[in-house]
Amino acid sequence: MTSTLPSRLGWWLFVVYLILEFDRPPVLVQLRLQMLIAIALPLLWLGGRERPWSPVLSAQVGLLIVSAATIPTAYNWYAAYFSTRILFSNVGIGIAMSWLLANREGMKRFHLAWMLVIGWTGLVGMIGGGRGTGGFLGDENDLALACVGAFPFAFYGFQLLGGWQRWASAACGLLVTGATVMSFSRGGFVGLASALLYCIATGAHRARNLALAAVSAVAFLLAVPQSYLSEIYTISETESGTADSRQFLWITAFNMWKEHPVLGVGGGNFNFQAGLYQPRGERWDRPEYQERNWSGTTVHSSYFQVLSEFGLLGTICFGAIAVGHLRGVARTRRLAHRTRSLTKDLRNEIELYGGSLTAGMIGILASSAFLSAALYPYVYFFSGAGVAFVWWARRAIAESTTT
Repeated sequence: MTSTLPSRLGWWLFVVYLILEFDRPPVLVQLRLQMLIAIALPLLWLGGRERPWSPVLSAQVGLLIVSAATIPTAYNWYAAYFSTRILFSNVGIGIAMSWLLANREGMKRFHLAWMLVIGWTGLVGMIGGGRGTGGFLGDENDLALACVGAFPFAFYGFQLLGGWQRWASAACGLLVTGATVMSFSRGGFVGLASALLYCIATGAHRARNLALAAVSAVAFLLAVPQSYLSEIYTISETESGTADSRQFLWITAFNMWKEHPVLGVGGGNFNFQAGLYQPRGERWDRPEYQERNWSGTTVHSSYFQVLSEFGLLGTICFGAIAVGHLRGVARTRRLAHRTRSLTKDLRNEIELYGGSLTAGMIGILASSAFLSAALYPYVYFFSGAGVAFVWWARRAIAESTTT
């Protein structure tokens, strides 16, 4: 895709959106430009010359349609409308990303911009004692989730880039790791560990990575406070504390889905309906469960959130987005590995962007098992970037075989 006025304008609008949404500069964020940009980017996409499409994007649109279809029947129609509006922004920008990034320069700029934006978010989080920048990143779990999504970009950048970009990647990696630790988020820890394990297992120089990981793990255990380790150890305690209440809420979500199997109860409506579907009997007859109305609580799992709020249709769409992204990027990386005619630079770039997008999605999906983040932008942004990556990389591979 050659650079045109719509694509150049779209790129800078996208950068402004990232800064406003994630870093939230105090004065500029009050202008509330994000929704205007979320409308402008799909309009610019319509005017683009080459617009990649994929079943992944069809699944994104499908989930948006499901969300919109729940508005008339939802108990709280405004919550369903607001959820649909959030999805519109995420899906619209994800689709625009599939066009804006579908070239070598676009992937390069996105990789760097994402690291810098979330690296700054991590720095603010460390200074703020584990709290985020505000908005949907105000909570410590939300901060950790953003950092998990950026860590693989830093890891692969440190391995495969050179010069100042390599050290910028290292700095970003330290910032997002430090912010994740300071957040005390168990879901963030699970996501970070999952992404790191994938990076080590599939990245270049595996023996060196394993040795570095072992040394880093020892240093990590010696450096972090005991209170953090104690918090992480509670992950394995399935019948006490927050783990017990989380299972209670997951069963509540399942009960909700059984009553509304096709479309669910509507976006954002789990919070308002939880009290009607609380489980009873056996371990749930204790006073802390039956003497309290659990309406107003979140489900603490993106998967149960989608199942209860968007039903079977929404769950199929959400699963298709994640699986389609991982399969598409993996197939393209395997194709690059089999193609002997690729230059070293092109091979490294395909591994850099493909590895970052895969590990980033894996980390987000792992954390999402414990966090209600189905309406957060990561799955939609990464999968949109994945469509662009597959489009660009396959064209570059094809061109390398004909020259």
